[in-house]
Amino acid sequence: MGAATFNVESGIQYHEGDTLYVQTELSEGYRFVGWFRNDVCFSNTMDFLYVVGRRDEILTLRANPIVYSQLTLTTNLSQGVTFNVQSPAIYEAGSQVNLRAILDQGYTFSGWYLGDSLISTRPDLLYTMPETAVILTAMATYTPLEGEDTGKFDPILPSEPDFNSAYVSLLSDNKIMGSTRGSASYMVGDTVTIEAIPHRGYLFERWSDDSTEPVRQLVVTENITLTAYFLPQQYNLTVLSNNLTMGTVSGGGAYDYRSNATVVATPAEGYKFVTWSDYNTDPEHNVYVTGNMTLVATFAPLTYQLTAQSSDPVAGSVTGSGEYAVGSVVEIEAIANEGSLFVKWSDDVVENPRQVVVEGDAEYTALFTPMTYQVNILSADESMGTVSGSDFYPYRANAAAIAKPKRGYQFISWSDGNLEERRNILVTSDTTITATFDHIQHHIHVMTMDTTIGTVTGDSIYNMLDTATITATANYGYAFAQWSDGKTANPRRVVVLEEKTYIALFTPLSYEVTALSDNETMGSVIGTGSYYYNTAAVLVAVPNYGYEFSHWSDGTTDATYNLHVACDTTVTAFFTRA
Repeated sequence: MGAATFNVESGIQYHEGDTLYVQTELSEGYRFVGWFRNDVCFSNTMDFLYVVGRRDEILTLRANPIVYSQLTLTTNLSQGVTFNVQSPAIYEAGSQVNLRAILDQGYTFSGWYLGDSLISTRPDLLYTMPETAVILTAMATYTPLEGEDTGKFDPILPSEPDFNSAYVSLLSDNKIMGSTRGSASYMVGDTVTIEAIPHRGYLFERWSDDSTEPVRQLVVTENITLTAYFLPQQYNLTVLSNNLTMGTVSGGGAYDYRSNATVVATPAEGYKFVTWSDYNTDPEHNVYVTGNMTLVATFAPLTYQLTAQSSDPVAGSVTGSGEYAVGSVVEIEAIANEGSLFVKWSDDVVENPRQVVVEGDAEYTALFTPMTYQVNILSADESMGTVSGSDFYPYRANAAAIAKPKRGYQFISWSDGNLEERRNILVTSDTTITATFDHIQHHIHVMTMDTTIGTVTGDSIYNMLDTATITATANYGYAFAQWSDGKTANPRRVVVLEEKTYIALFTPLSYEVTALSDNETMGSVIGTGSYYYNTAAVLVAVPNYGYEFSHWSDGTTDATYNLHVACDTTVTAFFTRA
């Protein structure tokens, strides 16, 4: 036996919300400390109510072994000093003992001593028992009366009995079953009340002097020792069956408190034991008896397991699984999820739902197949680009759609707004999706370095592979020379492949300037030649000796003439005699 026993079985399953009244009986020799959960004390009483929670719990009772030690009382005198308690006596370590030194007339108390150490100067002492044996000495002195012979009061005198007090010692034959009240030192002639106290689950039987009164009175005439005897109380254990046709029970009867009774549930043919009313599922159940109790065994018809399952839980589910009695007719049904189709049962039956007769454990598996959907991938203009990926696909498969633009074209988007040329489409239904293409365009830049000498045309944005015509037109006095890439064709046709810049280069036209002398006898001129448009031709009239320059034919009178060249020009210098 351990340090304690309980009225509640440990290690069995209880339902959340169950209320248990836990009762505890400590074995002899132990002292209760407390009930603990996760090292935290939650009850400082041995009996408590506990409500079962949703988690498993470990409740721990803490009890310490009781240590006993012997107390011996002595005195330095051989007479005149007595004590209120029996000596030597056994006490529980840690308990407190009320001690009193009783002195006859003429004696004076000096003190209580533990060895050579004074622990109290008063005759009354509340002493806490240590874990080891101890001897306490009551020191006293005697003051003789006048004329009295003091020789007979030596510290050690012959021992004489004390007829003034007596000790009543009450014992229990089993401290688990009961205890007593009334043990103490009394004066001779006192009438005292003693009591035998049975603990819960036990009954008082008798005293060792055969008295059957648990509470009685005694007249103290001498030291008395009495033992109280107890016996277990008996309780009725009633065992019932919920249906005698299904099964019988045994083990009921009268049992001693805290005894173990075995109850047995025996099912009839075709039936099975299910559970006891205390939720125990063992047909042979050990019951710890702490009071009157009724246990009901529940029986039920034998059942078989019918398992209805899906070959692929993603594709579909099945209803109808469970335990059923023999001969039961059960409907099972296969339920296809979106995108799947029921095909048949594992026994090749295609009926759904279907009914099956239970004859034993059975298993039925529903087979499903994915549904297929058509995916159409189209091009909005096949001259601009093509597509691929059209096909039939199973449910939730990925269809790879690809848009392939032709040269000179680019992919714009799919009809659902997606912008990826290559994409995956999650197939959940018939789907049509169209790819849109468009021209690739480039900017052809056409320019001149100076618009005062010439202009250009053809600067624009063109579709790739289009032919762009570019033209350079020279202003008056200038001629087109070439394009910046060295080509001289004008107008010019170019195939658009990329963004490009063309610069028209122009050159000024050359004109003939003729300078003449009206009379070469009188003078000559300098400056005849070819000059570019919009430049200055420097003409000089040089008179011969005896003559002088008069004017130019356009009226200019300066001998040195800066002529602005804009066309072929002839100018004549006129001279006169000096």
